[in-house]
Amino acid sequence: MRELTNIEVIKAIPFDPVFKQKLLSNYQKYNEGQQYEIARLCWKAFHQMRRLLTDWKNEEFLREVAEGKKTITPTFNQEVAEAVWQDIENMISGKMQEQQKIEAIRLHLQDIISSQKLTVND
Repeated sequence: MRELTNIEVIKAIPFDPVFKQKLLSNYQKYNEGQQYEIARLCWKAFHQMRRLLTDWKNEEFLREVAEGKKTITPTFNQEVAEAVWQDIENMISGKMQEQQKIEAIRLHLQDIISSQKLTVND
């Protein structure tokens, strides 16, 4: 894991896109006190988000263990931490939003295909 800047932390937090863009574009214009307070709140939110992501990834990996898709190794916790960090990096770079859009499209196409199968079979 690398050190993050305040700007990267803001990018990682799942704020409303319009709010996030406004915050990012105006951050350098704020005075020191305002920047400090924004950074403090964002870092607090970031740590909470990271804890939630870690819990979620832990559950996901354990579910995969229960399904026989994964095995618990001595590096299990490290694997979880690395997967969480990769998600955070994807959030910062914007890849997470792209992946979510692709997943939404995929699910929508599955729904369309399923409904067409029902129509054809009826």
